[in-house]
Amino acid sequence: MIEIRTSVLPDISRTVRDLRTADYEEIKALGVDPYDALFHGHVHGECYTAVGKNGIICMFGVVPEGDAGRIWLLGTNSVSNNYFGFCRLSKKWLLRLRPRYRMLFNVADARNDLTIRWLQWLGFEFGNTLTLGPAGHQFKEFCLWQSVQP
Repeated sequence: MIEIRTSVLPDISRTVRDLRTADYEEIKALGVDPYDALFHGHVHGECYTAVGKNGIICMFGVVPEGDAGRIWLLGTNSVSNNYFGFCRLSKKWLLRLRPRYRMLFNVADARNDLTIRWLQWLGFEFGNTLTLGPAGHQFKEFCLWQSVQP
């Protein structure tokens, strides 16, 4: 069983210690320290922690930018052991977060095919490929617009 709760500061160091290689490489390619990235999300927006029987699975949230939100998630190595539960909960939480923002957006490391397929499965659309970070890695823009209700 996976529990989702509001993040607390000690979650940051616990998550960084067991960060998935792909997430670590993505954050470093952007030129950001993983601890600083999680701290920023914790302080400046909504921040949640998913916990399974073996500890933290991921931290995720949204940082508001006007009426849009920069959605993010950093996972630990426990994601692969909890993949189906993680996917089910990611859909559920996306439906919970989505109505609060006109659009959810961010960038994903173009090297990370698994993340890109997961984002597509969640319904995100992809835009431009950008060159970002100190080493000039490729990142794909992604977004999910709020549905317009009649």
